Amino acid sequence: MTMTEYEELMNDKRLFYRLPKRLFEDPAFGEMSIDAKMLYMILLDRRCLSEINGSDW
Repeated sequence: MTMTEYEELMNDKRLFYRLPKRLFEDPAFGEMSIDAKMLYMILLDRRCLSEINGSDW
């Protein structure tokens, strides 16, 4: 893999999910299951993609 290919791979924001640290640090979310946190992460990602794409899809 060349450096350019690596840079393109790392700059592709679709490779990573965003997960707010608050879900792990705030005691209010202490009883929330890991599965629920993962579902939140996936839904957040879909919402952000929908905002980026607008009505294109």
